[in-house]
Amino acid sequence: ISYLLASTVQEYSGTGVGVRILFENLPLSLREQIACVVLGNPTSLELHLGHRGKAEFILETCGRTCQSSVPWLGVNAIYQMAPVLEELSILSSNLPSHPFVDRSTLAVTEIFSTPQISGRIPDRCSIAIDRRFLPTETLAEITGQLESIIYRIHLKDPNFQARVFLKQIEEKTYRGFMKTLPCLMSPFMIEESHPLILKIRHLLSHVIGEVRTGAFQFITSGSYTSGMLNIPTLGYSPGEAKYMNTPYDRIHLDLLKQSVLGYALIYASIGEIKDFHVI
Repeated sequence: ISYLLASTVQEYSGTGVGVRILFENLPLSLREQIACVVLGNPTSLELHLGHRGKAEFILETCGRTCQSSVPWLGVNAIYQMAPVLEELSILSSNLPSHPFVDRSTLAVTEIFSTPQISGRIPDRCSIAIDRRFLPTETLAEITGQLESIIYRIHLKDPNFQARVFLKQIEEKTYRGFMKTLPCLMSPFMIEESHPLILKIRHLLSHVIGEVRTGAFQFITSGSYTSGMLNIPTLGYSPGEAKYMNTPYDRIHLDLLKQSVLGYALIYASIGEIKDFHVI
């Protein structure tokens, strides 16, 4: 049995660049041997079996700039954004839910305009949209929802102009690797009835008691390992999500001690199947 322990970086960038570069630089012979990935994100010693996907969009309205002293000579792109925001609010209240990974969400997280010059009407207004989506939804579907909003507003106002696109960023890692990647993280979910999960829960229940299953509320590297590479992926950790990304981040010593046995049992149950690598 062989194991690979990796501490990847830049998970929160929205591209998963760290884990991508790791797998791209693994020898193909090693990648083909990987039977399972165990994520170390906080789970309070539950087995976490998936999460929603995340897509970051930019929606831009177009106007015509002019002096703010004579605003009727231009088209204020900020005002053009007003009906878009109203439609997005309606859409966010009518998104589907899932019995395991919770519900889809949509949030406007940023708004900015150009030119940012005093006394000038802006001719461009852009918003950033954070869209969390279910394993049952596709990128084409959620993009189409935003394009439909633009289309409906244009039907009411032929002068309305807007576009929407998936945000892309140029990532640079601390070791100098460069990649231009879309801000898109796939959803993933491994079924509770999967033979691997059944075997792990069976072994854990006979030694340390029944372990509950759950889902991450945040994005993990499972988006890439499971969502893109189709490697069975699960999460298990003594960390607690309520402390994550706060000044109070900590690990309870009792949970840490129990996790040592839990990890050993998980590795043992997977080792019976094939080589096992921890990311």
